[in-house]
Amino acid sequence: MGTPDNKKAGANGEEWIYYQRHKSLLRKTPYIGDKIGSENYEAMIIAFDGDIVKSCTYRTYDEQKFKNSKLQKNNPESVDKK
Repeated sequence: MGTPDNKKAGANGEEWIYYQRHKSLLRKTPYIGDKIGSENYEAMIIAFDGDIVKSCTYRTYDEQKFKNSKLQKNNPESVDKK
């Protein structure tokens, strides 16, 4: 799966977070795309307890819920995958 997009350390271990943004065709339109169309996100959160995987969660988010989730790094463009 490669390097995680974000890592979070917690009291019980570490979480690795992978995510990807999917833009609708209208959202990709130059100049006006930010105002129309939609964005959806997929996220996988893997929680470790030492070297053991404690849980693996897959979720989908709409644009607002993803921004409120605090899963992303400071650079929102890092969610675009090729």
